[in-house]
Amino acid sequence: MTSSLFVRMDKILIDPAMQAAGRGARKLAVTQVYSHGEVPASNPCWEPPRDNRQPCPVLELPGTEIAVFNEIADQQRHFHKQATEIYVVASGSMTVEVDGAIHHLQSGDAVIIGPGRPHEIKNRGLNSPAML
Repeated sequence: MTSSLFVRMDKILIDPAMQAAGRGARKLAVTQVYSHGEVPASNPCWEPPRDNRQPCPVLELPGTEIAVFNEIADQQRHFHKQATEIYVVASGSMTVEVDGAIHHLQSGDAVIIGPGRPHEIKNRGLNSPAML
């Protein structure tokens, strides 16, 4: 297991999860590793899984979650009791609602959401009303 993770944007952009057939999102750091789709990163230089059936290497950081998103991402309204969540827009744009306020983010933008703050990715695909 590694204690740091170096993530290159060119690796994010070839990640199967970020492709049209993927979900448009990838967790890179998590408060707890879930065995169904993640494994503790053993190499500090992050590499995406070859396909969506393989687990993704993640850095376990109690109290922090980091994810990358693109314009096809979709996420239900939720909050984290103890974790701070950081979203980075890898490509395209996304609309996120935090505490009832709507924010439009572009490629390279990020949002940091503290514990207990309700939030939701409002994108519903490339042609969603949130994107118009």
